[in-house]
Amino acid sequence: MALGQPECGRSDRELRNMLHDVVQANSVLHSRAPFRSERPFPTTLVVPTYLEGRFRECFSFIPWTSGCSWYHKSGCFFCGFCSAKKHRGGVSTAMLKEQVDAAFSGGQIGRYEVVAFYPCSLWDLAEVPREVRLYVYDRIRALDAAKYIILESRPEFITEEGLSELRACLPKQELVVFQGLETANDGVRGFCANKGYTFAEFSAKVQMLHDFRIMAGAQLMLKLPFLTEAEGVADAVNSIRTCSKLGIDAMVLQGTVVCEHTVTKLLHLKGRFRPPWLWSIVEVLKRVEEVHRNKVVVEGFTLDSLNIEYAHNCEKCSPRVMADLALFNRTRDLGLFDLTRCSCMDDWRRAIDGPSMPLMSRLRDDYASVVSMLAES
Repeated sequence: MALGQPECGRSDRELRNMLHDVVQANSVLHSRAPFRSERPFPTTLVVPTYLEGRFRECFSFIPWTSGCSWYHKSGCFFCGFCSAKKHRGGVSTAMLKEQVDAAFSGGQIGRYEVVAFYPCSLWDLAEVPREVRLYVYDRIRALDAAKYIILESRPEFITEEGLSELRACLPKQELVVFQGLETANDGVRGFCANKGYTFAEFSAKVQMLHDFRIMAGAQLMLKLPFLTEAEGVADAVNSIRTCSKLGIDAMVLQGTVVCEHTVTKLLHLKGRFRPPWLWSIVEVLKRVEEVHRNKVVVEGFTLDSLNIEYAHNCEKCSPRVMADLALFNRTRDLGLFDLTRCSCMDDWRRAIDGPSMPLMSRLRDDYASVVSMLAES
């Protein structure tokens, strides 16, 4: 099946009003997240990347910030990162610099060819003051082994001024800037994710990045909240193809996770959302042509401190399929999945093939359920 662009005419006026109510509910959920009082600390981990035709391990540094501007305005329906890191009094410039120093201490970061600095938006001054950004550039510039530097931003913060500064500060490294597109479908991104920008805005910033000889990356989600399993697979396949044809250099496909203090969790509690099957991740990889697939690594199928449920099959086969997906990131070998079988595939096929109401019709019921659950809690 293919997801069409949702029509937003007069008949959808009621739906847009309901969307506004869900956005308000999202803000209430954020406000209910408890404040934390411990000294902010960074998260560091090694993640897979596939850049310029080769697998490379990436040292990823995720600072604890005060949250991106979009989170404070309304926020994405699935993201639990900022709510999990609410700090009483906010995160100061000094605290951010301390986290940078902590990530660079011990020498581990200096062994990696790829280093990623992942606040929500690097050029969002409400999240990362310019003083901290320049401090990060200085520390990265001193890394002899780091050939590739990966950064992240929402499109509204990517400017020619910011890219000129980045190029001047890191002239020798290959640079990659990811945007959290989630889906190439504007309607799905707006109604199911509440991202707050369009594919046209994303595309314009891809061109700007390329004008500065900076690689452009896209973070994509498999099965955003409110989507069925079949819709999620079709949407991810379309998004990968569309981004690749646009000229995107690298993509991360992540299965949507369930996090505390999110609309997604309310849907999950009501039985209206399940994270994607691992079989669905495999299916997306099989459906996408090799020329597009070779720009993709897959994530979002392991437990971390932020999520309470993530992409999975049954208890029997999940560890094996997760291991196969991790190995695929390294080898690009789809044959890994040919011998993997499990009885739970029948349940997955029923989820893929089962009938469902059109998305726009279901959204009315799902939106009403979210608002009702919030009022009762």
